[in-house]
Amino acid sequence: MVYAGVNFEQDVYNQGEAPNYSLEEWSEAKFTLGLDFPNLPYFIDSEVKVTEDLPIMKYVCNKWAPHLLGESAAEMGEVEMLAVTIKELKSNITMPCYTTGTRDSINK
Repeated sequence: MVYAGVNFEQDVYNQGEAPNYSLEEWSEAKFTLGLDFPNLPYFIDSEVKVTEDLPIMKYVCNKWAPHLLGESAAEMGEVEMLAVTIKELKSNITMPCYTTGTRDSINK
């Protein structure tokens, strides 16, 4: 959003210290924001409310920097492939942070 020149305010929900993280602040706020699918991250632009990282990036690019989505069908396809590849890579790297158990259970 910074790269596209979008002015925004960032809300941060405190989660406390490990190992007793708390979802209390987010849980209290999530259903008061008018989001169709309450989740983090979320982006509110006047009446438009978007959740999840890829839809937010696409919305921001469409509105403020459409050239970042590609200027031809071929470029748009490349951007989509790259976005999905990065999302899968991020998921594979961060998933162990959200799981418990043995290394074998993580590698499945």
